[in-house]
Amino acid sequence: MIFEDPSQKRWKRTLNVTYGVVLLIAGLIFGFIIPEYLVNSKPINPWLFSVLFNYENWKQSKGQIKKPSYLKPFSYNNTGAIYADNQELLYIEKRIANLKNMPLINDNFIHAAFIMQSDKPNIKAIEEYTKQVDIAFLDWISLSGSTCWIREAIDWNLLEVMKKNRVMVFPRFSDSSDLWGTKFMDLIRDPAKAECLANNMKSMVKTRLLKGINIDIDQFSPADNWPYINWLITMAEIFHKDNLYLTVNVPLGRSGFDYKNIWLVADIVVIKAFDEHSQPWRPWPIAGKIWFEWRIQSLLKQFPAKKTIVAVWTHSYDWNITSKILPEFKSFDDTMILADDTKSDIIFDPKSWNSNFKYKSSDWDMHEVWFLDAISAWNEYSFIKKRNVHWFALWRITNEDTTLWNFIPKNYSLAEEEKNKEKAPEIHEAYKQGFDWLWLSNIGNSWQMGQISMNAASPDVKFSNEMQDIRMDFKYPSQESNLKPNEYRIASSDNTFIFPYFRENSLENWSDATFDPKELRDLPNFERIESEGAGEIFKIQKVQSMWTRELTLKWDEIVLSRYVSLPQKTKVLRLGSWKSNTIALTFNNGPGEHTNAILDILKKYNIKATFFLKDENLNLNPKTLLREYREGHMIWSRALFYPDNLDVSAEKVREELNSAQKHIKLISWHWAMLVRAPYNVSDSVPLNKEDIKAMYTASDMGYILAGANIDSRDFTNPWAEIITQNMLSWLKKDSSNIIIMHDFWWDRIQTVQALEMMIPRALALGYEFVPLNDTLGVNREALMPEVPLFEKFMILWRPSFLAIIQDWAWQFISLLFLFSTFIAVLRMIFIGFYVYRAWKIQTKYYKQEFTPPVTILVPAYNEEKVIEKTVLWLLKSDYPNFEILVIDDWSKDATAEVARRLTEKYENVRLISKPNEWKSLALNLGFKEAKHEFIITIDADTIVFPKTVYYIVQPFSDPKVDAVCWNILVWNVKNVLTAFQEVEYVIWQNFDKRAFDALNCISVVPWATWAWRRQKVLDVGWYSTDTLVEDADLTLTVLENWWKIVYSPMAKSVTEAPEKVLPLFKQRFRWSFGTFQCFWKHRHTLWKGSLWNIALPNMLIFQVMFPLLAPLWDLVLLYSLIIWDYKAMFLAYLFFLSLDIIASVIAYVLDKKSLKNVWVVAIQRFFYRQFMYAVTFKSIIAALKWVRYGWNKLERKWTVKISNAG
Repeated sequence: MIFEDPSQKRWKRTLNVTYGVVLLIAGLIFGFIIPEYLVNSKPINPWLFSVLFNYENWKQSKGQIKKPSYLKPFSYNNTGAIYADNQELLYIEKRIANLKNMPLINDNFIHAAFIMQSDKPNIKAIEEYTKQVDIAFLDWISLSGSTCWIREAIDWNLLEVMKKNRVMVFPRFSDSSDLWGTKFMDLIRDPAKAECLANNMKSMVKTRLLKGINIDIDQFSPADNWPYINWLITMAEIFHKDNLYLTVNVPLGRSGFDYKNIWLVADIVVIKAFDEHSQPWRPWPIAGKIWFEWRIQSLLKQFPAKKTIVAVWTHSYDWNITSKILPEFKSFDDTMILADDTKSDIIFDPKSWNSNFKYKSSDWDMHEVWFLDAISAWNEYSFIKKRNVHWFALWRITNEDTTLWNFIPKNYSLAEEEKNKEKAPEIHEAYKQGFDWLWLSNIGNSWQMGQISMNAASPDVKFSNEMQDIRMDFKYPSQESNLKPNEYRIASSDNTFIFPYFRENSLENWSDATFDPKELRDLPNFERIESEGAGEIFKIQKVQSMWTRELTLKWDEIVLSRYVSLPQKTKVLRLGSWKSNTIALTFNNGPGEHTNAILDILKKYNIKATFFLKDENLNLNPKTLLREYREGHMIWSRALFYPDNLDVSAEKVREELNSAQKHIKLISWHWAMLVRAPYNVSDSVPLNKEDIKAMYTASDMGYILAGANIDSRDFTNPWAEIITQNMLSWLKKDSSNIIIMHDFWWDRIQTVQALEMMIPRALALGYEFVPLNDTLGVNREALMPEVPLFEKFMILWRPSFLAIIQDWAWQFISLLFLFSTFIAVLRMIFIGFYVYRAWKIQTKYYKQEFTPPVTILVPAYNEEKVIEKTVLWLLKSDYPNFEILVIDDWSKDATAEVARRLTEKYENVRLISKPNEWKSLALNLGFKEAKHEFIITIDADTIVFPKTVYYIVQPFSDPKVDAVCWNILVWNVKNVLTAFQEVEYVIWQNFDKRAFDALNCISVVPWATWAWRRQKVLDVGWYSTDTLVEDADLTLTVLENWWKIVYSPMAKSVTEAPEKVLPLFKQRFRWSFGTFQCFWKHRHTLWKGSLWNIALPNMLIFQVMFPLLAPLWDLVLLYSLIIWDYKAMFLAYLFFLSLDIIASVIAYVLDKKSLKNVWVVAIQRFFYRQFMYAVTFKSIIAALKWVRYGWNKLERKWTVKISNAG
């Protein structure tokens, strides 16, 4: 038998070779992999860092001496009175009584915010926070001189954010300029000018299609109450004519302030519930608990809560106690940073529930800071909600303690949209005219825009019975209780206008019962970044990721707060000392194909540069890296490279830095201490949190970062002259000295040409080229120290030539993968073309009647369970003249007895028994005993349909046809394993046979279902016993004589596929091992004739080589996915799989089978093929062992059930 060697000498030689290969592979693995884990990847050099980043150089004071002092609690002195001008009060009351009624808000809790454009708010933060705001007051309007004209200052980006988040906008008119005081009062004392000012404001509001205005004026003396109230009445009269709202801000607890008349005139009143201090130079709580609650409660007893907004803040005042000057306003973030810089202890005052701390400044002045935070905001928020106040406002957002947004819900409009999912509105005509701010007129209820009338109330408006006409009560001025809300009369709906933002709703919609105040403990890290020092070399100081405070709760109030940790500023420590007219050249992303040309230029002019290497490129060009180091250049890492997104995880950064560091050390035996700052970091200095993340991780690992202010922009591929002029012009006008160029990133020929042009020009202008290490005052060895002796020993296992071999091997494997995928695709297209041709040829087989007598051979060994059913199905055949010859190979069961009973019952059934030998010998005996020239062979477990015999005989009408194979179907598709086999039979056997029929190179005529001319088999010497697949052996032998074998797809039979893994493994091992034997036996005919140019190469490549290489392809694909170098390979794999599925569909359609199992093709590639790997490798080992293998008889279960066959 083929591959048999009784002496086993060849197997011993094979084992020796195998051991040698295993040892070689183990050595290579040790050389490549082990150093990756044993070589230290940390670049830190403690001595270097202690020199470069020492306290004397880089820890400059911020002007705050860190000496905290203790601050004691204080006691309150609540005094003050409300003043009104009695002389003019009657006139004011008369005008107020005639004002038009505007509807109040019913049962809504609304969140508002004041946004000061002077604070230069962060648009991103505003966009996020205003999703929780219903109304925004923006400081848009100011006086334009001493006349009645006004000036607009609209931030259109901010306005777009308001539009996006469905926030209603009220422009704010405040006394923040230097035109106030007597000038403003003189202006509004003149009735004509006061009316002119009011009309100009209304004109602006109407032009912008807004719903009202906010007046914020409180810096005047009590004597100015009369002109101010009188002007507010004028404003209300003019605004109410066009159904516009007047909102007015008032301070809380200001003596001499006419609260009563302001409440009567304004449609909405905003209480600024802060600034408790009465003496500007005296430190005081900003809004103490007793002061806040008592004052708010007093106002709510006199005035209606439903038209009241309570505004709170979470900022601070910094008092200079020594100098006694006005306190300085600070944001919450600045306050926390100041407390951390001065190492002050923050004290929570138990009486005021405000926080404070003291410190001494650099001029030894004593400072005291009081501030409000989210803790105080939560207590105030809870208090006003319990008092049935329907409005809550935050003063100057983007300066606040951002944790307060945790307890503020999404704004009413966005929440309603999500809840109701209403249809989008039709576009208003004004949009077509270019008015982009139309939304402002009705943003709260945006879907009813077309229903609003400026002259009539909507029928959908519903007012509560408690909604009263405040101003009509002035007809009864003697009654003090007239100002109480529960005594108001119902307003007439004929004289009102909708407030379109708010529909009737319950306070329960904005319940904060689910909020736990403990969520205010943790505060997010600051995004602020400070830069210290100068230069383009820097590191990032360690930052704290989270800072916390401890809270003590009593019911739903926070009664004690203690700051456990404070935030630390993120600092960029910059260094580098440059001489005038010096230049440092740096190159990014290499080594590449043009790096050697750049090195030649640098060598020509004796210039030392710095190369920032990308990990994947230095692996591809290790010899270039060695040249860079040997010629005196600096070698550093370019691992931080994120052109699309700097928001990467610290783990990803560490992985990239470690990988680049290891490869540099493995090739050059030196550390790389510096790393290039990420792509698109402006001016070398990180300015925002996106820039800082990756660099902070690098600094934390011990790296120094290198930036550059001069970008040659060579990566845009301009002309070399443009690149040169760009660099020289920046050198002349900028103080920076580091130039960025690229030796890898597409084609860099322009970079090489520009470098050749720029160097002599720069030298002629008096510039000197220096390496980066000179700017730091250290030699190259300090920034690129040698690795320790132990690491050198480990690196010796992986010298640079092994790295080159590794790169070549990876490239070879990648190309081989792509090439093999291309070959497989090409084969599929080739087979598909010949399947089409065969389909046209095979139709002619059935055009004529040809019914010669035939003998059907059924070899059987231990087939007791199936032999009777097989014979009975043969007897159902409608073929006119045939005999059945059962050949019993000395079965141990009752096979012969069953067959004998059939012979007694049916005349055309015969039985032959013989001693047990090879199945091929049983078939040879059958051929000798057959009575007819045309012989059909089938396995004892195969079922044929009534028309099968007829269809398989028809091709013999052509005298040139010597053998016919037919279509085998798997009928017991019961699980995934049998489904895999069905796909295999339909595609890789029947489909291929169609194509090979057209090429006359069918390499296997299986004895399970085939037909022969008897004489042809006798002429080639019967079946051979040299192989385990005698059918394939005989087929190849017949084809060597240039005889013709065809495929009859209409001749169908049913076989039983193994349903478990072990029986299937045995069957496929016999097929695979037998295929190797056949190929080896007939190897001498390879590449001889059309058969051998197709059939045997197909067998060699796709049945021997591909199964051997398939595990490698899977590993290559998996590795490519892991290293994110997957595009070409993954797309090729997907393309091949797509063609595979298309071919499968065609094969199923040609076989007229249901497509329900085609999906198995997709998963077969990832499961069944791996099973076949094991079969193939066992076959290879069996062939190398040179021993005899037996048949491995399969146990028959016969679970096949056939109905309506034929």
